[in-house]
Amino acid sequence: MFSTCRKEELEVKQHIKHSKIAAGQLFYIGVGIPPQARFADLRADAVLIGPGLPALSSADRALIPPEVLADPVWNIAGVGAILRRSPADQSTCAHLGEVMQRSSSVVNGRCNFYEPFGRTNSWRVLDADGNFLPTAGGTYYAAVFLQSHSSGKVGIALGTWVENFWTPHPQSTPACTREIIDFSEEKDGDQSDCFPVQQ
Repeated sequence: MFSTCRKEELEVKQHIKHSKIAAGQLFYIGVGIPPQARFADLRADAVLIGPGLPALSSADRALIPPEVLADPVWNIAGVGAILRRSPADQSTCAHLGEVMQRSSSVVNGRCNFYEPFGRTNSWRVLDADGNFLPTAGGTYYAAVFLQSHSSGKVGIALGTWVENFWTPHPQSTPACTREIIDFSEEKDGDQSDCFPVQQ
């Protein structure tokens, strides 16, 4: 399991990672946001792209930002995709898969995940579990983006439910130079001056 926290800028940006996986592998994409009132309306979607996946409908393509659709990965022969969407109603944890339901509960009217390793909470806005990857040796890509044209903070988890905290994972350096040690804003309080939500 690979996870990262990323501050999304005002303009829509995508987060893309790829991985070579065995045929029939199940792949997870999850997105959480800090449990702060100013992020209450944020919803994130994900698209999984790769060989052997079905073609997207025109209705699904219309929900994907142009910046994601402009990525050269769409030009690879035999590539299809699966779009996974955050539900508007986040008042229950019904949108979570089996694994995340075991660690989540409704707190103050929101589906909340408590992560014991970092002792943090997050509102789980997307839990795209059980994505079947059909092609052995294929390279698959995941893009995560906000549903609305706004800024916000998202924590992204990608993987196969095998957690590995020791293997180094190359990460790009974000353009944001602000300290985000307390990403969930639970220890140092409200960071709205540093990370305003803009619509």
